Amino acid sequence: MITIKPIENAAIDLFNDGRFYGELDGFVVSDGEKLCGHSLFRIEYDVTVILEARADDDFLFDGIMRASIAKGDKRGAHSFICEEMSSFAEKWHNTYCENYNAPISNHIILNHNCS
Repeated sequence: MITIKPIENAAIDLFNDGRFYGELDGFVVSDGEKLCGHSLFRIEYDVTVILEARADDDFLFDGIMRASIAKGDKRGAHSFICEEMSSFAEKWHNTYCENYNAPISNHIILNHNCS
């Protein structure tokens, strides 16, 4: 069963490995015992800054991005930006955000029906 769960504080340091500063948050995607992806982000003022997002496929990548944006939204962020543009992030951005300037309003993603 595929799950998306918040990364526990102790594990954030393992994913971060000293690359990013500030208070970090994140999610992991797993299928049973198999790690399928993760995200690292921080909240700066009212913006969720997605520092890194990885996933095994487009579907899981979309889930990890939406979870990260939603968590930022719950913590008071009104918009988001992606600092890293991996091939998945670029494809995702081109699908959902191509016509918007950064930072992008959360409602563009959180109110978008993917079906």
